[in-house]
Amino acid sequence: MAAGLAAAICLGAPPVAKERPFEIVWTDFQSGMKLAEKEGKPSMIYFTAVWCNWCKKLEKEAFKVPEVVELSRKFVCIWVDGDKQPALLDRYNIDEYPTVVFSTSKGKEVLRIPDYVPAEDFLAKMKIALVKTGVEKPTGKEE
Repeated sequence: MAAGLAAAICLGAPPVAKERPFEIVWTDFQSGMKLAEKEGKPSMIYFTAVWCNWCKKLEKEAFKVPEVVELSRKFVCIWVDGDKQPALLDRYNIDEYPTVVFSTSKGKEVLRIPDYVPAEDFLAKMKIALVKTGVEKPTGKEE
């Protein structure tokens, strides 16, 4: 357990939380991408930095909304501290925080949120990502 906690901290991800109905369950990049492929689930990769005020606003507002938390269960949610993992910033062409990248279970990007958005917009983008990854069927309201 301690080794897992230390690994999560070193990789820039918060410790993996026990699943609770009011929290998004985050994992680190390597574990998350493996899990997404194994389970056939899309990923939601959150690029952040501890000093980013817009990130804190997104975390406080959007990531605490029950509908966002509920919908997050359809994704493997990955937390990336860009200051600790600059190679991933280059790999995903991240040049601002917060950035959320949605991808298929194989890692193909389908949608990106390149800045802070209000909770209702974040939820709408999550729904679009689920359609684009084939998890949900189109309702005709997607962009």
